[in-house]
Amino acid sequence: MDVGSINSRGGGVAMTPNKHHAIRYWSEMCQIWFASKGEGRYGEQLWLRQKAGEIQWLQFHEKFTLMEKPRCTIEVDFSFYDVEKGRGDVVKKGMVYQDFKGQGETRDYRTKRLWLYQLKGIEVEIVKG
Repeated sequence: MDVGSINSRGGGVAMTPNKHHAIRYWSEMCQIWFASKGEGRYGEQLWLRQKAGEIQWLQFHEKFTLMEKPRCTIEVDFSFYDVEKGRGDVVKKGMVYQDFKGQGETRDYRTKRLWLYQLKGIEVEIVKG
């Protein structure tokens, strides 16, 4: 693994590109690896929103099992509770699930996202990079 230069804006460390030509990004702020610099910056914005009290229960890279055998899962980049959205309502209404996409989504991913909605009622918002 080649370690690239240290990022002066977010303090992250860039690595070699993945299959989508995105470079993995280490966020000093969140203490986690992200799949791309764009996803990392968005994750840092959410982390700051949590510190400001706008959102709660921020989680990165939450996995959901769609089927046990053969094992099929989907990983959602961000999940959190939006305080404003859920005010005076059931907790589930305030829960937000987001996936950061620098490029368009694949047919495989779109199928899994719809499957997750059918199984668990979880709607994943796409954040364009």
